[in-house]
Amino acid sequence: MSSLKRYRSFIIFILNLFLISAAYAVATRYIPGKNPSSEGRTEQHVDHYRDTLSGIDGSYDGTGGSGWLQVIVKTARVMSDNRFTYDRKNIESTLDKALEGNRHADCAHLISWSLQEYGILDKEEHFYSDSKGSISCHEDSPVYIHLNSKCDIIETGGISCSDTEKLKEILHVGDICCYNKHMNVVAGIDKKGDILYYDAGLVPTKKEGKKIYYTDKLTRPFSRKTKTFRKYRLCTIIRIKDQ
Repeated sequence: MSSLKRYRSFIIFILNLFLISAAYAVATRYIPGKNPSSEGRTEQHVDHYRDTLSGIDGSYDGTGGSGWLQVIVKTARVMSDNRFTYDRKNIESTLDKALEGNRHADCAHLISWSLQEYGILDKEEHFYSDSKGSISCHEDSPVYIHLNSKCDIIETGGISCSDTEKLKEILHVGDICCYNKHMNVVAGIDKKGDILYYDAGLVPTKKEGKKIYYTDKLTRPFSRKTKTFRKYRLCTIIRIKDQ
C-alpha cells in the first residue's frame, strides 16, 4: 500500500472515531422516556410546580417552564397553527386523529391530548369536567385509575372564581382546574396579582363566518376576568405528582 493510501486510511479511521464519540455524547445527554419535568430542578423550584400562587414572589407566567406546561403549549401551538375550531361536537380522541379529521376541539381536549403526550393518559383516553365540576368518569375506569395513580385529585368543595385570594392560596402552577362544565390549566400569576391560565375556551378564538377558530392567543397564558368566568366554581384540582 502506498504512503498516500495509508494516510487516507488513517484519516478515515480518525474521522470515524470522532463521529462515534459525538454520537455517544448526544445519546447520553438525552434518555428517551425520561420525564423532562424533573430535569434541572433546583431547591428554588424555578418552575413553581410545588409553590402555591400566593407563595410566588413577584410575577411568573410559566412561559419559561419545563415539562407539563411545555406540553400544553406544544398542543396549543398545533391547534392554533392548523386552524382548529372551537366545536364541542364529534371531537376526535387523539390530536393526530383530529389533525387528519375535522379539527374540532374544546377546553377539555387541549388537556386530554396534552396528558396523552405527557404519558399520564393512554392514547384514546380523555375526560371532561361535568356540571358538578367532577371528572367525567367512574373511579374504576382506566382513565380515572391512570389519573389517580399519577396525580393528586383534590376536591375543593366548590370555590367561587370571584374569590381570587382563596384560589391563590390553594392553586399551584400546572394545576388542572375542573369547574362546572369548564377546564383550564394554571400558568402562573402576573404583576397585577391576576391568575394566568392556559385555556381553550372561547377567549382565545376568532369567529370567521359560522366557524370559531383558535388564534395564537391559545399558546400564551392570560387572565380570566369575565363575568362568565367569575360565575364558575372550582370544584376539582388535578395536580400531577413528582414535578
